[in-house]
Amino acid sequence: MRIFVSALEHSADLYLADLVRSLRRQRPEAEIFGLAGPAAIAAGCRSIQDMTGKAAMLNHAVARGPEALMLISQLDRAFSYDPPDLAILLDSPTFNLPLARRLKSRQVPVYYYIAPQVWAWAKFRVHKVRNRTDAVGCILPFEEEFFRAYGVNATFLGHPLLDRLRAIPVDQAELQTIRSIGQPLVALMPGSRRHVIESVLADMLYCAKRIRRQMPAARFVISCARPDMLGLIQEICRKAGATDIPILQSRNAEVLTAADLVLVASGTATLEVAYYGKPMIVCYKGNKYAYWAIAYWLIRTKYLSLVNILANQRLVPEFMPYYTDPEPIAQEALELLANEHLRQKVSGKLAEIMATLDKPGVADRVAQMALNLADSRARSRVGPVGSVARLW
Repeated sequence: MRIFVSALEHSADLYLADLVRSLRRQRPEAEIFGLAGPAAIAAGCRSIQDMTGKAAMLNHAVARGPEALMLISQLDRAFSYDPPDLAILLDSPTFNLPLARRLKSRQVPVYYYIAPQVWAWAKFRVHKVRNRTDAVGCILPFEEEFFRAYGVNATFLGHPLLDRLRAIPVDQAELQTIRSIGQPLVALMPGSRRHVIESVLADMLYCAKRIRRQMPAARFVISCARPDMLGLIQEICRKAGATDIPILQSRNAEVLTAADLVLVASGTATLEVAYYGKPMIVCYKGNKYAYWAIAYWLIRTKYLSLVNILANQRLVPEFMPYYTDPEPIAQEALELLANEHLRQKVSGKLAEIMATLDKPGVADRVAQMALNLADSRARSRVGPVGSVARLW
């Protein structure tokens, strides 16, 4: 059996790595190949191209998509002569939904793992999901009902992040070292993407200065999500005059266990913070002109951060999709740090939310469902198959 996979994001590559290990346990003879990054490669996937470093570009394929179009076209030509027995596509709908169309035209079963968030914006894309996939794996509890209402074969699997976080032990010695920095401790998590770090870290450092001015005992630590972003973070700290703030790599378990409050860039990291039950302020500094020209008309959710969407209330302050002044963020941080009762209340609610996502063994379920799909569609293929349907 030949299984094609497509994971463009850093986080998707981590989830793919877990899935590859499960697939290899359940179907040892399978050849697993495709668009995969370092984590999936280490797990046993043959990567024909690593796009994780280019995810931001490819996810804006309409505006900057020549490379995306060319890659999809190249894959399609290969599929026409040698189609895989199964395709598993992870997230990144701007790239993967067009790719799914081509795969379907070649009669390849398509399992879409990590459902596109069409419920949040550009809802009309749900019809593309229905027409271009055979099954969809959802990682948020309300998604199954949403997709099934539109005729999509969707199943809620649980969130794979929780399986990964459970597997990471807290180093007690490192935890004590971090706690010794001082209290209250505020963690700054500016994300893993260059453009996000560039847009929010300087504002987080401004907030740190404001907090320290009013609460001299407060201390701070920066989490570096990727080693290749360390130099960028150090440079931003240098420009902000904040070289005294420790920058830690691969220590989120200890940082989030020790922290009293977290300033975090919007994304999956908010769920990581929630897993450790820590109050947070969510930030994202997009382009306000692009928001009012396009996104305002397409976004369909009352809240924008995942935590607030799951809570269906403003449980944590969110400053997104853009903001013009970091001062209100600093004020929110000061209010939270001064109110321990409120922080405990938020922590309790976060625990309730995370319990709704927790279904251990996500990768094993995905592997079984995807393999069952492939087995149910197994057939012999001779020569070129499919059509030359529109690329996009």
